[in-house]
Amino acid sequence: TSILLLYGQVLTLFDRKWTYIFAITVFEIGSLLCAVAVNVEMLIFARAFAGCGAAGIFVSVLSIIAEVIRLEDRPKLLGLFGAVFG
Repeated sequence: TSILLLYGQVLTLFDRKWTYIFAITVFEIGSLLCAVAVNVEMLIFARAFAGCGAAGIFVSVLSIIAEVIRLEDRPKLLGLFGAVFG
């Protein structure tokens, strides 16, 4: 959860699109490391790394929804987002 706060600050400094792409890249690298893990320690590290990317994806998507979607459509979309990822 502390990574969520870090990504929130990063989103105020950098473009949302590139922050989102970076978070997806971190998540994918972490997932790839999980697939090739040779021991439990490497798997735990890889899951933590992938979790850092997933936190960035979560925060970035919420930020993009808040920026792009009209105010009257946001409750429906945030409800759908919460149902899928919550």
